[in-house]
Amino acid sequence: KRLILLSNEYIIFLGLSKNVKIFIGKFIMKEKTGIFITLIFLILSSVLFFNACEKHVNFEEYKNNGTVVESEICPVKNDYEAIATVISDDGYYESGKILSSLAEELKINVTVAGAVKIIKANLKEWQEIEKKGYVDVVNHSYTHIKVSPEKNFTRTQIEHEYKDAKKFYEKNFSTPAFTFVAPENITTETGFAILKENGILAARLGIRGENPLSGIKYGSAPGEWLNLKMRGLYDVTNNTARNNWVDSAITNRTWLIEMWHDISPSGNVGFQPISTKDAHEHLSYLSQKQKDKKLWVASFTQAVSYIYQKDNGTVSAYMLKDSIAVSYEKHREDLPWNDFNTPVTVKISIPENWDSVDIQQGKNELDYERKGDNIIFNMETDEEPVLIEKD
Repeated sequence: KRLILLSNEYIIFLGLSKNVKIFIGKFIMKEKTGIFITLIFLILSSVLFFNACEKHVNFEEYKNNGTVVESEICPVKNDYEAIATVISDDGYYESGKILSSLAEELKINVTVAGAVKIIKANLKEWQEIEKKGYVDVVNHSYTHIKVSPEKNFTRTQIEHEYKDAKKFYEKNFSTPAFTFVAPENITTETGFAILKENGILAARLGIRGENPLSGIKYGSAPGEWLNLKMRGLYDVTNNTARNNWVDSAITNRTWLIEMWHDISPSGNVGFQPISTKDAHEHLSYLSQKQKDKKLWVASFTQAVSYIYQKDNGTVSAYMLKDSIAVSYEKHREDLPWNDFNTPVTVKISIPENWDSVDIQQGKNELDYERKGDNIIFNMETDEEPVLIEKD
């Protein structure tokens, strides 16, 4: 009876005519198999309703019959000026728990690079931290050995450290496993080759400096994708100097990666430790710059996802009557498009008399921000085109 009552309410919700409602209601009430029919009806009507909500865009029609609209992918998500990525190495749980709490409080995304042997000791706890959505957990090898030329490790040994660790993270975490952080910031030519063979798109090693926001070459030379530059927390002695890195990144429009290690209340536990107080102070500076719309504080995988999508695709837009269709075109098919975990920010020029707009991509309504004669919004690159309609 409850299902029948629910079905009658759902019929009303669908907005069917009165005669149709009465017919369907009587049919359901008379049938001995009313519950089964009701369930089938609910399922089918749900599919019809949600398909009706989805806006399919015939982009070719806009392209062939419309006029070109100025469009571009912003260099940084949300059209900010720079990117900052905090990576805390090794994966000790007590330190990670503090970092997770700070990231959640300050509403920023950070990264923990963990060695499998360390992460395993608190695997369930790390999985719970990741589920909160502020901490990405990424590959820092299997046992944290230093893969350097003088060690003479075999290919099999290095494959275990890099390849088997990648499989562990793919199995146990939702964070895409296409990034790597080298233990002690070093590897060998064989190590670089194994990273390439196993789909690693980006690796942080030990060369000091900042990285560009675009045009990074896929290779292993300093500053290339498999040898990204960074700043070590212990390169300086105070947060004033660390905050200066942030200011420099914003001024020069670059990507700052910071290497952290252990956080503890006292600041004297673990390797290159920092106190909770000092960690909170510096992360608050990053958070404030993000609130000021100057800095995107992104996890390692988020930053890599954004830059790869921006550098390996383009957007185009066409206007037809009072609507604009926007499409993203991939320039490469060999990238893990389904794994990229952040949308790209698109800037579109709209007519002056469009005071407000509705934006939709598939079933999803998109938020936007007005910037003069332009609007910016975030779109997924692996879905159908975006439709912008004058409100």
